[in-house]
Amino acid sequence: KRYSFIDDPWGWLDADDDNEPLQSNVTVGDKTQWKEIVGTAQTLRGRCSHSLTSIGNSCLLLFGGGYATESDPQFHHLNDLWLFNGITAKWNQLEPTGELIPPARRGHVAEYYPEQDLLMVFGGMSNEDELLNDLWILDLMTLEWEQLGPKTNRTLWPSGCRGSISFLHNGTFYLLGGETKRDRDQGREGPTLLEIFAFGSMSDSPKGDWKWYKCSITECDVEGCESLVQSELLKSMPACNILYASGAFLRSDEELAPTLFVFGGILVGNGFNPFLQSFSLKTDGTFRHVYILRGGSSNEVYPNFRYFHGCCAIGSSDFVIAGGIGPHGDTPDTFVYNTKRKVWTLLSPPAQHGPAPRNGLTLAPLDGTQVILFGGGEYQSAYFRDTHVLKLSCEDHSKHGTSSDNHQHDVPRPHLLQDVKVTNLVISRSDGPPIVKVAHVKTLSANSEYFQRMLEGPFLESAMKEIRLPELDPSAASTCLDYMHQGVIDVEHMLNHLDQLDSVFCLADMWGMRPFLRLLEDIFYTALRKGKIDDLELFEYAKMRHAKRLAMKCLRVFKARIGLNFPPDYQRNLDPALIQEVKEYVEVSLL
Repeated sequence: KRYSFIDDPWGWLDADDDNEPLQSNVTVGDKTQWKEIVGTAQTLRGRCSHSLTSIGNSCLLLFGGGYATESDPQFHHLNDLWLFNGITAKWNQLEPTGELIPPARRGHVAEYYPEQDLLMVFGGMSNEDELLNDLWILDLMTLEWEQLGPKTNRTLWPSGCRGSISFLHNGTFYLLGGETKRDRDQGREGPTLLEIFAFGSMSDSPKGDWKWYKCSITECDVEGCESLVQSELLKSMPACNILYASGAFLRSDEELAPTLFVFGGILVGNGFNPFLQSFSLKTDGTFRHVYILRGGSSNEVYPNFRYFHGCCAIGSSDFVIAGGIGPHGDTPDTFVYNTKRKVWTLLSPPAQHGPAPRNGLTLAPLDGTQVILFGGGEYQSAYFRDTHVLKLSCEDHSKHGTSSDNHQHDVPRPHLLQDVKVTNLVISRSDGPPIVKVAHVKTLSANSEYFQRMLEGPFLESAMKEIRLPELDPSAASTCLDYMHQGVIDVEHMLNHLDQLDSVFCLADMWGMRPFLRLLEDIFYTALRKGKIDDLELFEYAKMRHAKRLAMKCLRVFKARIGLNFPPDYQRNLDPALIQEVKEYVEVSLL
């Protein structure tokens, strides 16, 4: 069985701390095609212009969207939440727990904050065709929404918009382009300039001090242009606002700065956007803007102009685009672009059960090698509720002579047991009653930083068939090793034996099992929700174990239950220094 939390709608979330993609090159074969996933929930309505956000490596979160019918051409908007479990390939609706719920919308953007398990949603269009500029935060542990707003009328805040592009980098939320009221009023007179906003902090200040600020483009360049005149003309052009485009953000490696790639869309006042563009984030917080033009070869594959298409990054240097509205209507084709070779690859024609031509669809990556497509439609005709998967094979960068696969062991990959010839290894105690556990070398290295250094480094253990470890708790070791090999844990047993949960947590921390530590933190949090442990008691424990994420969740519960006014029983039972520290924590981090 997988991790099935009691009374918890999320099930098993396989998320790593950095939420980094696997460092790999994507290869597209002749038989690479979309395949439909059958069994979509009957109550999941077809829609377009929704958001589909990757949560870790195994789940996707769907929010909002809209639809219209031939008899009622007015768009109807949605604000429901759905979770796609990549392991079971099933959709499940999630019900928010609080009283606040964002207004229904389409054309919004959403990003996931892995450090605090938060989903951020911004903008979109409402039922009244109003362009929204509200900012909402969803706590994924409590499923409670919270709205953030400007502190004063003079606070910088983006205008209402839809069809924007967003990405998250180093805890900062970036917002690029989109249709605003200004575009509606001025678009007929010519193009409007592109604006880039960021929500975060320019320094290491607490989240309570985060705010919106504008980012500037300080450098412009052109790649792939054979005409010097055209190249200089493009360099001198200010970046124009882009509507209804799609983008893919690729995190940095040795060869590529953190870069957002944007394809297609509409340039206000100028029709279709013919360019592939990149926006590279520089160390000073500004952007380098590059027009990437097609080459002069007649055999070169290049997508048609389009907007309202889907796009997502896959691996560390590739992104996928699919569908959208082209010059001749909705298109069914799918392209993969490699940012290092600067080459487009057209997938073979869709199979019989591939996605129909559509626009307003969304794509999202799953486990670093798969792309999930959901929804989209044809205006007033059909709005799809089907789910398709595109499986891509990946090659390690090490095969190409590079060393950018530093994150390849961050995420546990059970398929290693099937794909690699493994070697058995015996783990035993060097003191006290002996325990014996047979493990696989590759699995240990893939799931534990401790064993990776031991078995792949210049240590004696790398050549041994048995590793003897001192002061090894037999029960905790068995739990950790079972997780590595089978991906299972008895959650109910852990909830009823918190002392054992502590032992497993300590050993997992020592062995460097980061995704497993996040899971154990979630079990502690479930124990808190079930009343098996006090919130401040768990906060003290989390501080002692340097589990900042768990400490923040404890304080959110404490703030919701008590706030900053400590009742007399807390005043008597708690150390005054701890009370003051909790108050400061709540004031700085949560308000």
